[in-house]
Amino acid sequence: MKKALVIFLAAGLAAGWSVNSTRAGVPDIQSLIDRAGPGEVVRVPAGEYRVNLVLRPGVILEGEGAEVTVLDGGGSAVIVAEDGGVVKGFTIRNGIEGIKSSGALLGVFENIITGNAGSGVRCGAGDAVIVNNLITGNRGAGIDAARARVLAVNNSVCGGSSGFLFWKCSSSTAVNNLVAFSGVGLERDDISRFDFFNNLLAMNEVDASPADLPGDNLLDPAAVTGCFLEEDSPYREAGVPVEGVEEELTVGIGALLPSVFPLETYLQVMENFSLVFSGESTLVEYELLDRPGDFLVTTFFARPEFKIASSTTDTRIEDPVAFDRESLDRLIERLVPDEPPAVEVWGWGGIDYPREEDRYVLESVFTKPDSYFVDGAGNLRFIRETNFARIRVLIPEGYRVESLSPEGDIDPEAGAVTIPNPARELVEINLTFSPF
Repeated sequence: MKKALVIFLAAGLAAGWSVNSTRAGVPDIQSLIDRAGPGEVVRVPAGEYRVNLVLRPGVILEGEGAEVTVLDGGGSAVIVAEDGGVVKGFTIRNGIEGIKSSGALLGVFENIITGNAGSGVRCGAGDAVIVNNLITGNRGAGIDAARARVLAVNNSVCGGSSGFLFWKCSSSTAVNNLVAFSGVGLERDDISRFDFFNNLLAMNEVDASPADLPGDNLLDPAAVTGCFLEEDSPYREAGVPVEGVEEELTVGIGALLPSVFPLETYLQVMENFSLVFSGESTLVEYELLDRPGDFLVTTFFARPEFKIASSTTDTRIEDPVAFDRESLDRLIERLVPDEPPAVEVWGWGGIDYPREEDRYVLESVFTKPDSYFVDGAGNLRFIRETNFARIRVLIPEGYRVESLSPEGDIDPEAGAVTIPNPARELVEINLTFSPF
């Protein structure tokens, strides 16, 4: 794993960057976030800061500790994460929401998130890893996930309308959490699919809605008097291991604060999550159509809730059709004219969709002349970026593969080129097909 570059807010330190404050004695946190790149750390010294921050893609925001580093939203969202990033070691309070994300992947570690008018952590259509936080006294849900994949481990979630709220979610996991004093401990819709086990639920008005509580969990109304377990509580050593999470983080139930673990420990959990929990062996297939510039993109998923976005803003997406390949039943699809454009897919309420590799399919026509064109020699050129785990390009009839990057397997009999990408890195396909 690459070592993160650390950008310090306080001037006069031997390493990192320093910055002049815009107000006397108050570091300009947003300015440093804007200057930081993916994987770089903006480290905030102890103090109380009145902020409304936008966390840029991949930036790591680290405080000196939740007890001494306070971010106060003053009634607006405290932190909005655009596209991933990490928030570690703060008290986050007095916002419309504490942390709000609709980006690709967000890490939330060792924070106290309290006194927000809405949710403590709200994830919309983006993945999140939420470990070792105290989320209490927020009016909305403690952890609110909508069309997101969430890994929530060893958090203490207390108060609010609900502890956990899942809406149109897939592939999420919540383990070893304390959920107490909420209106509803676990609130969910009919189509969300997630693992929820070894969580301790106590003193909620309703433990689950709908009433059946999925998974093997612990119900003990007398277990807590506050949002932390007593020193002699047997639940402090009742945690269970979680795949991809270091054992030292899962010893007990609920938040381990004020314990402080190295940033690298949490970054490793995020990396494991991206590969194990959300790194399903997804497949994308490209078929070059008769008119250069147009190509059919077919994607295959193990669950019927997913979102596909173009890798470029100037690609046009048309005619999306989503279906269950086993039953041929249609799924719900919605074209999102964002920049870049995207298509959202989800299943119908009340239907049990089994998890099965390559079962749920989205077909759509992409148009981008720079991605598919005929060169001066009469060859077909296909150049496209993707981060799918498995990539397949169909060989056009009457053509053979002249060149291929990155390395892959060429199977003329099957009429396809396959490129493995198990780490789901962003790779550029560069293919030349020559006529024969």
